[in-house]
Amino acid sequence: MFASSSDRLELVQSVTDFNACEFAVRFRKGERESELHFSEGEFEAAFDTAHAWKHVHGAEYVEMFRVDPKDGSLGGGIGAL
Repeated sequence: MFASSSDRLELVQSVTDFNACEFAVRFRKGERESELHFSEGEFEAAFDTAHAWKHVHGAEYVEMFRVDPKDGSLGGGIGAL
């Protein structure tokens, strides 16, 4: 199951030194839906993870988003792979 905006906001608010949830990668493979979170400055790691789930692990759906630090919503979709 994908995380909710309130789940992501809780992660953002739990760390004050940096944005602990700047990017989210969602993927679906079979019946499994997962969402991984990446902190500030981890764009490359998030992109590599998304790419691996799509092209190595064969996920049917992979998409990467920026997380709005004000409310935890997914905004500014970086795009589907």
